Amino acid sequence: MMYQKISLWVLAALFYLTSGLTVQAQTTKAQAERMTADICDCVNTFIGSLDPSIKQFMFDIRDYGNETAQSKLEAAVMTASETKQMRIIEDLQRMEDFEGEMAKLGCDFEAFHAIENDPGVTEHITNYLSNASKCELTHLLFMLGNAGH
Repeated sequence: MMYQKISLWVLAALFYLTSGLTVQAQTTKAQAERMTADICDCVNTFIGSLDPSIKQFMFDIRDYGNETAQSKLEAAVMTASETKQMRIIEDLQRMEDFEGEMAKLGCDFEAFHAIENDPGVTEHITNYLSNASKCELTHLLFMLGNAGH
């Protein structure tokens, strides 16, 4: 009888612990997806504020590689008006401070960056980015950023 009570207690404890882990994993997925959606909104806002040639440059890197994308951007800059050339140069400089630009928009890019390196969370982020149409630019940046790793 004592053995049955201990066994039931152990089973109850194991059930409690494993059910807590499942809830925690689901919360992590939900949190990762919520943070990713927020980052997508921020990236869309930021990239939307840049000259369209910068956005095209990002897609060209994906589609044609760095060298061709750079050549296409240089050609676009050379044929642009002086005002547009200045804007493109300024926007490229803003891209260099991407995390600072995200912070200016009130986006918690540091928190996102901290979770994106967690192998269990990375899969949730990648799946969300792949399936959410509003995240096309963020997915592109995510893939380009991970290409060097």
